[in-house]
Amino acid sequence: MPRPGYPLFDHLSMLEGVEAVGYRLEYYHPGGWRVDLDSLEAALLQDTERRIKAIVVINPNNPTGSYIHREERAAIERLCARYNLAIIADEVFFDFSLEKTGEFQSFSNAGAVLTFVLDGFSKRLCLPQMKLGWIQVSGPEAEAAQAIERLEIISDSFLSAGTPIQNAAAALLDEEERFQQLVRERIKTVMTVYRTMFEYPGSPYRLLTCEGGWTALLQCPRYESEKNLSLGLLQDMGIFLFPGYFFDMEHEAFFALSLILEPEKAAEAGKALLEYFRTLEYAR
Repeated sequence: MPRPGYPLFDHLSMLEGVEAVGYRLEYYHPGGWRVDLDSLEAALLQDTERRIKAIVVINPNNPTGSYIHREERAAIERLCARYNLAIIADEVFFDFSLEKTGEFQSFSNAGAVLTFVLDGFSKRLCLPQMKLGWIQVSGPEAEAAQAIERLEIISDSFLSAGTPIQNAAAALLDEEERFQQLVRERIKTVMTVYRTMFEYPGSPYRLLTCEGGWTALLQCPRYESEKNLSLGLLQDMGIFLFPGYFFDMEHEAFFALSLILEPEKAAEAGKALLEYFRTLEYAR
């Protein structure tokens, strides 16, 4: 499981009695985030009982906004082949790239190793209330066929998706291209708003490189602990931000900024954020 990362998979793992083992993502400014392949392989080498069954990748990751690059993908597939592992790729944000559009590859139709790609309406059409998700299986023919048979049993056991949303799926997907274009325009505009506000000459703030997704990570001076800063922003300015420790960031202080706010509201929130931080700076 990548670290930093959204904690959902950790909670799901615990509910299923599965242990999640982390591997590092490392940040190089301004190049962005990369998979620490040494960290990933070290976790596999330490697994002497061969209890690890799959490598989870988030493509692009939340909250880092980093895609899996070609050389990283090739290395991960080699590790999976060597240790007889599957790949579980969460690609719910895949179509929302901010930079280098077209350079990133989906794990769909991987071929080399057994691969499960997760997607759904929640992000693809911004419809979390219309629950419809799917898993695309690829890889060696015999392994993929066996996995699909087992997934069918699991799906039947937990009951299939609701009939109304299945019936509506085709009509909703007809709007996919138009909707996603609007979202891509929104996230690029809001990122520009944030960069204009926080990246001025001599600024103590830094927006980390973000290749895609709906979240931007802001690094700021550690005036107080992230927890205290988050509570202060909520109590004094009415701003709710997820702190970096929520995502297992290794250092402080980081905050996750939404890229799907209306640009005017993003500017208002950014202004309030700067006012709060400057108050703390003057008080030091």
